[in-house]
Amino acid sequence: MSFLILKPIFTPVATSFIIAFIFYPVYKRVYKKTNRKNLSAFLVSLLIILIITIPTYFFISAATKEVSSVYSDLKVRIDSGELLSIGCKNNNIVCTISESINKNRQLRFYLDDTITKGVSNITTQATGFIFSIPRRIIDIMIIFFLTFFLLKDGPKLVDKARELMPLKDVHKEKLLKKFFDTIRAVVYGYIIVAALEGVIGGLAFLIVGVKAALLLGIIIGILALIPMVGAAIIWVPMSIFKFATGHPFSALILTVAGLLILFIDTWFRAKIIGNKVVVHPALVALGVLGGIMAFGIIGVIVGPLILVLLITLIEIYETEKENII
Repeated sequence: MSFLILKPIFTPVATSFIIAFIFYPVYKRVYKKTNRKNLSAFLVSLLIILIITIPTYFFISAATKEVSSVYSDLKVRIDSGELLSIGCKNNNIVCTISESINKNRQLRFYLDDTITKGVSNITTQATGFIFSIPRRIIDIMIIFFLTFFLLKDGPKLVDKARELMPLKDVHKEKLLKKFFDTIRAVVYGYIIVAALEGVIGGLAFLIVGVKAALLLGIIIGILALIPMVGAAIIWVPMSIFKFATGHPFSALILTVAGLLILFIDTWFRAKIIGNKVVVHPALVALGVLGGIMAFGIIGVIVGPLILVLLITLIEIYETEKENII
């Protein structure tokens, strides 16, 4: 019954634990200034809510406008029969293929129908999000209050968890170290780096005049959570497309931005993580994808964390199995 009670609010509860862990150093600094736990926890919790809500509102508002603009443009193209009109500068193979598809009524019908259904689905999802706003407000309230208490009493909870673990002290420390190091690695080495890659990609698309640059930047940021491959799914085809349609300078800008993203994804990410914890890219990719499907957006952190802890427990079992047997 406790599980049934907590299941609907798992996401905000898990989010609170992770946020409290990330911002605990900030809380300690504020506490040194105020010397009052309640006031320090309240100020940091309020700061966290502002950091979450203000950028989220901005991105949702801007992305909604871009989706609306793309939808209007697609509708005009569908109605005019120029769905794949791409504004080529030269008479190249891409332009020729585009023109031939536009002239093929049957193929154009299927493309029009597919895109119309896709846009309709996006609209439905957006409407669903609007109706879920009251639930989101409740989630934010849970995050605020739970983070407040976790900042105050977090160390006590960690000590209690350490006491309850049915393991030797050396294994307890190993498991807790993996727990904390994995959160740091995923947050700083993956989420922050992915956000940086999304910003670079979005700016590059904005510079070359691509519609829905912010939306594409957000998509790049999400895909960048998948090491090595993710962001390239967007910028590589776009660079090739720009070059093939007679826009070499735009293709060059997108390629440079893509190479910068690739550099950040490989060297910079490894530099941030350092030797604190070795998280295999495949493990992170599986954890991120499976975590999102199982837990929603918080699964970006929870997924890799669960898999890393599983492997750590297996290592502990391998160490102790002779004694167990």
